[in-house]
Amino acid sequence: MEILKKSLRDIFDEKILFLSLIPIFISIVFWGILFYIFYDDINQYIKKLIEYIPFIQDGSFIATIIETIGGGFIYYQLVIITSMTIVGIVADKVVDRINEKYYLLEKHGFGTVTESIWISIKQNFIFMFLFILFIPLMFVPIINIIINVFLWTILLKKPLFYDSIS
Repeated sequence: MEILKKSLRDIFDEKILFLSLIPIFISIVFWGILFYIFYDDINQYIKKLIEYIPFIQDGSFIATIIETIGGGFIYYQLVIITSMTIVGIVADKVVDRINEKYYLLEKHGFGTVTESIWISIKQNFIFMFLFILFIPLMFVPIINIIINVFLWTILLKKPLFYDSIS
């Protein structure tokens, strides 16, 4: 129970909250600007993908809905990928803050920033490959939630584990 209390207090710690929200804010702004600049290109790409869906005609109500949802879905996934990559970079700062608050242990780190970035890139490629593979299942209720959680676990587990331990 004590660990749960500490965890809840740490979530709202000023420095940890700042380090947690900055990656999300940066990725939302970054992809928002890119989507704004390349809106027409992204929209055309989604329209091309819709052409491959049987029984849906270009310009129909359903095609418009799929365009809107598809654009939002792509934006959302890119924000998640970018946020998790940035979180991997700042994870050591969160660990330092928790150590500073409770443990005051001397750090004996290992590893390099290059290795940390390599692990993040590798996990991102695995994520993207499996994401593309599972796209048809993303339209099945309940299964899409399970798949997203599974994919996010792939995206988070190794980089955060490496960064926290190092």
